[in-house]
Amino acid sequence: MPLPEEQDSSEVGLASEVLEATKITAVAACFACALFTVLASAAVFAVYAAGMLDGSVRDMLVLAAKAVCFAGVAGVSLWAMKHCGVPERRAVRHEVAPPCARATFLLAFLGPIFFAALLAFPRLDAYPWPAPDETFHLTMARNIAEHGQYASGRPETGFILFDGYASVGPSVLLPIALAFRIFGMSLVAARVVMALYFLALCAVVFLLLHRRFGALASSAGVLFTTGSFGSVYLARSLYGEVPALFYVLLALLLWRRMLEKPTAYLSGALAGVAFALALFSKLFFVIAVAPMLAVAILDHLHLRRMTWRCLLVPAAAFAIVWGGWMTLQAVYADPEAGGAVENAGQHIHNLLFGFTSFTVTARWLLERPVTLVVSIMAVVYMAMKALRKPRDPALMILALMAPFFVFWWLFFTTGRHPRYIFYACAIAGLASGPLLVAIGRFAVDRRNASAAMRMAAVLLVVLGLSPALARTWRQARLVYTSTEAYDDLAIADYVRELPAETRLATTYWPLSRTLDFLADRHVEVLRDLPEDVRQFDMIIVDTQTQEEMLMDHPEVKSIGRYAVLSPTKAP
Repeated sequence: MPLPEEQDSSEVGLASEVLEATKITAVAACFACALFTVLASAAVFAVYAAGMLDGSVRDMLVLAAKAVCFAGVAGVSLWAMKHCGVPERRAVRHEVAPPCARATFLLAFLGPIFFAALLAFPRLDAYPWPAPDETFHLTMARNIAEHGQYASGRPETGFILFDGYASVGPSVLLPIALAFRIFGMSLVAARVVMALYFLALCAVVFLLLHRRFGALASSAGVLFTTGSFGSVYLARSLYGEVPALFYVLLALLLWRRMLEKPTAYLSGALAGVAFALALFSKLFFVIAVAPMLAVAILDHLHLRRMTWRCLLVPAAAFAIVWGGWMTLQAVYADPEAGGAVENAGQHIHNLLFGFTSFTVTARWLLERPVTLVVSIMAVVYMAMKALRKPRDPALMILALMAPFFVFWWLFFTTGRHPRYIFYACAIAGLASGPLLVAIGRFAVDRRNASAAMRMAAVLLVVLGLSPALARTWRQARLVYTSTEAYDDLAIADYVRELPAETRLATTYWPLSRTLDFLADRHVEVLRDLPEDVRQFDMIIVDTQTQEEMLMDHPEVKSIGRYAVLSPTKAP
């Protein structure tokens, strides 16, 4: 199906070009996935062998077998990469998008960002519910702003400097701490920072796509990114996924500048800094190095765009920033902070290849067949454009990241945290916009094909739009109507007014973290109601998950979803 900008294809037909791009993308993605599995298995093997975590001999033998097996897959994939022919298509119209009028550019750039703002900023105190990880990070940001301590904990219970439990770093916590210093401690202030990060992500998506696809397609890419799974939720809560993806795309944008002009050392250095900030935002994004290495090898074999300075300058800048932060942690972190070993123990399953959760993770994908098919087409389309002259390794890295993160989701995660698939969904989304715009242009151009072909193109556009529109509508309804955070705000207001000497406890452990931040009170966590409840002035129970605990305590005060027991008649 020829797209309008491909009407004058010269040496290679479009069908052949699509086939070649599919083959190269599949082989390179296979290499990246196999390489990651080998490195992950070797890393866990080393952790077990060093005795940092408990692992049986059988576990180590299984890891060794996985490493050997996937090393073979990586070797075969590397051979296939070497013998895959990259399409030698001559430059055609719109390979580098023609410049557009300034007014058109601004409208295309600001329009979708304004739409994203309509979903990211309203009613931040109402939706979403403040989850335990979010409130943990909020208390760390509060400690930075209020006590000058990069730590978890409280003054009366003690701080834990550089707590290894934190899954976000200074690139997220420091801007929020600054917002707290300026606007005061509040859930809304922190979430405004995250919403701004999301708008920055939308802006860099547009700029990354604009050079190759043009203004309209780039706008569509931003809109599809906003409508992709998890985007709106993560734009409104304190997790590291949105900042991490923003900094990675910013790094690719800056790095592309150095590829185009090898003497642009500042752009290269800033790309390295941006990638370091991405890992500060979400350390697990380090696994994305695997598709980056695959593209580097593909470039060495075929693309010929990278020079050593384009690799060494960003790497040096990254090493300086990352090394400085690691040194700071090594010097000042508390022994009880846990650090890398404890963090590895909590998340080591995300480095173990297996089929334990495959039925859950695969079902999640197969329940969305239209989105899955359109995403595959979009990734191939992006790869096809990246492989045309002038080659674009930055876009090729994105094209490989999507299937790579799907592979990780399928075989390495438990499936209980859908936000882990966000990276793949967002990248597929930003690729889907340009694809559907290209198909739409084909559909309205009567010179291209028969009416039947154009109707088929219209149907494909409608099918591609429908899931994104449905997701966006559901998220918009939650943004403008949900009150799921109000119960936590209400109980926090109640607790905040209690005398300082009130002995507080809760049987619902997430609430302890919530009240730590929202009410600035330490609340002890109980696994169950004690036989003598009078040892506390107040015990808070979650009626949605712990209603059975209240059978012997009918006299309670209800505040939203929470029941408050006051055994000693605390005010």
